[in-house]
Order: sequence, then C-alpha cells, then structure tokens
Amino acid sequence: MSPRHLVAFALWALVGCANVRYLGSVGRDGVYSNRGYGLALRVAGEGLEERWRPLDPLNPDDAPALWRPKIVDRPLDLDGDDYFHVSEQTRFAEPTLRILSRTSSVVRVDLTVQIFGKKHAMSPLDAFIALDLKRLAGTSSAAVDKSIAKMQRKTLRGGFEARIAEIATTIEGRPQVVRMALVDQAELVVEEKFKRRQLVRLWMYAPQMTDLLRQDHNRLVERLLLAAKGGPESVQEVW
Repeated sequence: MSPRHLVAFALWALVGCANVRYLGSVGRDGVYSNRGYGLALRVAGEGLEERWRPLDPLNPDDAPALWRPKIVDRPLDLDGDDYFHVSEQTRFAEPTLRILSRTSSVVRVDLTVQIFGKKHAMSPLDAFIALDLKRLAGTSSAAVDKSIAKMQRKTLRGGFEARIAEIATTIEGRPQVVRMALVDQAELVVEEKFKRRQLVRLWMYAPQMTDLLRQDHNRLVERLLLAAKGGPESVQEVW
C-alpha cells in the first residue's frame, strides 16, 4: 500500500470509528436525541410510552431481528456540497430511529433524515411529498390525487414547515396504509459552520389505519424538536 493510500485508509478508519454523533440514542425518559442531525423526539406522554417502544440505535441487538435497524459506515453529504468526501465517513442507522408498537407486531413508525445538496436547496416541500406518494402508489394516480387533496399543512415549533399525508398501498405483497409527515429543516448549521437542508420524515406503517394510530402519529409529530444548529462536536468528531 502506497503512503498516500495508507494515509487515506488511516483517516477513514479514524473518522469511521470515532464519529458516532449521527447514530443518536434513546434516554431513559423516552427521548431520542441526535446531535448530528440536530433533532430530538420524545416518545412519551399521553400514553405513547405504553403503546410504543423506540429502539436505541446504540443497542441494535436489543431489537427483534426482523425490525432491527441497520448500522452502516459510509459517507454522508455533511456539508451539502453534493459530493461525498473521505472525511465525511459517518456511522448512522437506517432508519434513523425505529419505533415499534407494543400492541401489534405489524405496526411501526420510522424516523428518517434525508440530507440535500445545493441542487435541491430551493425545491418546494409539496413536491417532495408528491414524489413520496407517487412512489408508494405506483400506477394509481387517483390515490395520489386523493392523498394530496387531504394533505395537512402544519407549522411546528421553531417555525419548521410540515406536510402530513396518508395513502393505501401494497408493500411486499401485503396491503399497507402509510401515514407520513415531512418536515423541512432548512439551513441547519452543522460541522465547520456549513449550512445544509434536511427533510425529516415520520413514516407510520399499518395494515389498517385507526383513529388512535392517526392520533399517535400526530402526537409524535408534535413532539419532534428540531434545532437550527447541530449539537457541538466532541474532539473526536471535529472534521
């Protein structure tokens, strides 16, 4: 291995091992926090803790094998420049957070975060949720139109714009109803004082959507706390 490749490999190993700020963790109070993405979600209050169980990404082996989040090490576009650099090698979970129903083995909520580069910095939020609905609906344009007509528009704490929609679809051959919330976390100040845009999504999957499930989804959306700036880096996490 040449000296140049050796240095690159050492840098990759150092960053990959040290940087766990994008994994996040679940505290004893049921609050999931992620310093890298600058967000927190409280899975508690109004009976949520009795009906839902957040899986801690720091302890993936505690989750049922079928629903275990995948822990990966690969670059994220942390500075939002549309390129992946070796210094952006990051450990994170897919999905970012998974929340399992305590009363049903087939109902879950997934929290995901999508980082956008400059090319999509100004794309409207409605366009993103329309694309998600079309992807889920397949060839059923009528289902998409119906979902968009009933879509809710909200402004969350901190002034973050959100869209909530629901659609019936088929996933892996099984009927599913997907209720989704898209939240625009624009101009988040991150490492090295870069600014980037993120879309935070809360997906609820259920064979049938009940009023209680819709209410719980709304409760989770209301408990989503987004920051204007990512959490401070430790010494090991500085680029």
